[in-house]
Amino acid sequence: MKVVKLLLLVSALALTKAQNASSNDENGSTFAYLNYVSGNVEQKFFFYPEKYIIKKSCKDTIQCKSVCPEALLKSLFSANNYKWYNSLHYKKDFISDSIFQSRFKMGGESDEMELICKLEFTDNNTQYAMIKFYIHHLNSAATGCMLLKKDQRKWMIESEIKFQDLSKILYFYDNKFVKQILIDRKSDDPSINVALNAAYQGDFFQENIFIETIYQKLGNGIVKLKDPNSTLNIFER
Repeated sequence: MKVVKLLLLVSALALTKAQNASSNDENGSTFAYLNYVSGNVEQKFFFYPEKYIIKKSCKDTIQCKSVCPEALLKSLFSANNYKWYNSLHYKKDFISDSIFQSRFKMGGESDEMELICKLEFTDNNTQYAMIKFYIHHLNSAATGCMLLKKDQRKWMIESEIKFQDLSKILYFYDNKFVKQILIDRKSDDPSINVALNAAYQGDFFQENIFIETIYQKLGNGIVKLKDPNSTLNIFER
């Protein structure tokens, strides 16, 4: 299976109280999400419906326009040449098409991308979306997380290091713990509750404090927090 290029980007965002709302994808489907407000920054987080699958159904960028984050990922997943792939990124890579085919092409023709959850937020009057997904290949899956940025009327793939801690939450943690960290701020597990209380300074989540605290409480049992499809492990000691 081709290696999935992951954009792991740095720094946690403030998250506050949630209220129910809705959001539409490119097909007009409505999802429930939770609305966060931190100062003047509105943030929206939701899980996609189960088995929200994207296939390699686009033939080119004209057929698959990046009018929303989901359409951009469909275009990226379908991209079969370097020019197409590069046109979707803010920061351009200067590589040959052969290198693209061997290193950056996302999966085979029969593979599928399953969207898991999305965080939408605004920073310096710029709209962003961070999406967690799985690439399914035969009987295995790999986790991915990408930062997308709205540029006028279209979305593009971005790589801003200041959002890396936020990306790590979506990428590394099992989905139920993503919900406990970003939405519930509580868990049925007392040890996780202690770590969440220590990690949240007001509305600011400090992931390094969470990891240190939960490791002290759970030891090697900390691996239960890890997404089973994640290839990297922030819990290793």
